[in-house]
Amino acid sequence: KKTLEQRNNFLKQIKYNNKSQEMLEIWDESLSNYAEKIYNYRAEYIEKINSLAKGVVLKEKEKLIVDVTKDDLSEDNFLEFSKLAPFGEGFEEPYFKVKISKDNIIKISNGKHIRGSISSSCSFIGWNLGEREFLEDVYLIGKLEINEFRGKQTLNLKVEEIQ
Repeated sequence: KKTLEQRNNFLKQIKYNNKSQEMLEIWDESLSNYAEKIYNYRAEYIEKINSLAKGVVLKEKEKLIVDVTKDDLSEDNFLEFSKLAPFGEGFEEPYFKVKISKDNIIKISNGKHIRGSISSSCSFIGWNLGEREFLEDVYLIGKLEINEFRGKQTLNLKVEEIQ
């Protein structure tokens, strides 16, 4: 971060103070070392995510969906996964797909929303997904996040789709 800030300050000096651009190559080289480390770390972590996936990584409707087990959805794995941020165009944040028992689904707000527990370390919430009947086990598809409520932090799957 500091190298990037220093390089940006140097670019301003070039623009406003007519500084020589000779040092720019040194800053660029220094940044490229960091960029390479970040790239390698992301590539290594993507391999780790793929090895955790029990099924095939699918791409549906421009969503990267990774099949995981309940045990894969842990705070430790979330913290490792978070190191890949920032996500964006060309490096989309994946959705996680996990199978749960219909008995773990609790309807709230007069049946409009759902919530429940995936495992002892991960819960889920699904807004506007409670209107259907859950007659059998389902797959929840969503993004992981840390939820903070009354000073307590918990791992949460924010469900966007049910299969």
